[in-house]
Amino acid sequence: MLDLTLHLKPGALTVGLDPVRVYSFDAEGRPFHALRHGKTYKRGLDHRFMVLWREVQEDESVRRRRFLSPAEARDLVATLHQDLRREVLPNLHRAALRVTPGPGVPKAGPPPNLWPRLAEAPQPLQQAVQETLHRILERDETWLAEDARRFREIYSPLGILPPDQYLALVLQVTQGCHWNQCLFCDLYTRIPFRIRPLPEVLQHLEAVLRFFGRALPLRKSVFLADANALMLPERRATELLEHLAPRIRQAMPWSRGFFSFLDVFTGERHPVAYWQRLAHLGLRRLYIGLESAHEPLIRWLNKPETREGAWHLLLRLKEAGLSVGVIVLVGAGGHRFREPHFQDTVAFLRAFPRWEPRDIVYLSPFVPPEKPEYHERVRADRIRPLTETEIRREIRRFQQALHDLPPRVTLYNIQDFLY
Repeated sequence: MLDLTLHLKPGALTVGLDPVRVYSFDAEGRPFHALRHGKTYKRGLDHRFMVLWREVQEDESVRRRRFLSPAEARDLVATLHQDLRREVLPNLHRAALRVTPGPGVPKAGPPPNLWPRLAEAPQPLQQAVQETLHRILERDETWLAEDARRFREIYSPLGILPPDQYLALVLQVTQGCHWNQCLFCDLYTRIPFRIRPLPEVLQHLEAVLRFFGRALPLRKSVFLADANALMLPERRATELLEHLAPRIRQAMPWSRGFFSFLDVFTGERHPVAYWQRLAHLGLRRLYIGLESAHEPLIRWLNKPETREGAWHLLLRLKEAGLSVGVIVLVGAGGHRFREPHFQDTVAFLRAFPRWEPRDIVYLSPFVPPEKPEYHERVRADRIRPLTETEIRREIRRFQQALHDLPPRVTLYNIQDFLY
């Protein structure tokens, strides 16, 4: 017998047909996540699909991923819709319902909001579920392709987000990366850097809000993009948040605040008082690409920063009351830098005195960029890269060395990113 469960939550509906088939759609009807028979599928708003699975390699379980072809993507959407039509709609009356209260979800009394059968739930909830399911089934391939076209009109290509911000509402305050010379990164090489004027940012915000529509409550925070949006002059950044904050409070009263990347070499020039002003306006966490605390490796990676600069920036941010996410690049510099990178970075992180549980240390496995400069430098300096297996071992070494620090230490694989 079909073990049918429904989970209605702010901005989304998840349908579980059985333990090996679980599908999630936003409230506009877009599929964004599916589990099918041990494989995970993710859809980006640009209508690309990624499939992730695990396979055994050298006696350990290794995560693999690839993008679906357009034909495979069409087949997947058709399969999801077919399962809903053939198995969910005919059995809807006996589906178990779980409700997470919040914006866009009809009120249904005190928690826990659980009903063994949808037919026993309050009428507004039944109606909300039925309307969402029918909306999902109306979103055929033509609609999804047109929706992706609208997305590409609103957004220029997004390079990356921190994993805890994959469901943020992204605002492209800047486009591209103002430095764009790091040896290890090719995320923004084809995107000319540009600071968007304030009126354009505000127009962009309104277009973004319209695009997400009923699905807006799925977005819990606001991420200021692209690579280093807060490289702006102090007055300009302050003015930006002064204009954005009231509109976000109006449109997303549930928002957890503003988040953004920050480079050490632009962030360290600002005093604590400046960061306190931004925190007062809703800035909550900044993500710092430390990469390494071994200065010869930092120079080899062509990042114009120092360990001392990173230390002082982190202290100022913590004094201002902000949370930080510190990113460590595991495997960068190959075997030549392997041990000093590990020793100096662990020492730096363990010595930092202002950690809090709300902070994050991200361990990001190094992915060789496509840019020719990197490969030329590797050959010229006779760098022997770490293998995937060796990088996984390094990640475990970092995890063991940092396991007792207050911040959460977790994985950040840039290859998993899909907005």
